Amino acid sequence: MKHLLSLLLCVFFSITATNAQQLENSTLWKISGNGLEKPSYLFGPIHITCDASLDNDIKKALDVTTQLVLELDMDDPTMQTKMMGGMYMKDGKTLKDYVSEEEFTAIDSLFTNQAGMSINMIQNIKPFFLTSMLYPKMMDCPMESFELELMKATKEQNEEVYGLETIEDQLQVFETIPY
Repeated sequence: MKHLLSLLLCVFFSITATNAQQLENSTLWKISGNGLEKPSYLFGPIHITCDASLDNDIKKALDVTTQLVLELDMDDPTMQTKMMGGMYMKDGKTLKDYVSEEEFTAIDSLFTNQAGMSINMIQNIKPFFLTSMLYPKMMDCPMESFELELMKATKEQNEEVYGLETIEDQLQVFETIPY
């Protein structure tokens, strides 16, 4: 239970620190020179925030680019299905296999109060993903996504969205995190 609480506190403080910082030009970098015919731009990485409004510098950068490359190809129609398949613990394991009955009761209370569902319904989901289900309650605002705003602007310009990694690459990272 101490590890779960530590993880939750780390996530909370990292989100709080991200939201407390003003977005500065340091989040958008222009890549040019060295024989490049056209510049590219690097932005991020902030996945969730209270305000995902794109400032004028970002909009200008999007206007002069012809494609958007994100960590993942988020407009891939198979991404959500693949991600759902990678959320579950292997070998029939559940949260009850890793915590005491007292800890399980406390986690169930947390999820019932904060997420509106009993942990019994989702106890076979990997702890990392369980934690992410609490993000909306941990933030003091509606959750917004820069990726979604960038994709929206890119689609309005009839440009393509690509991913640097596949969902399989990402899910493999979560396979290495101990339950």
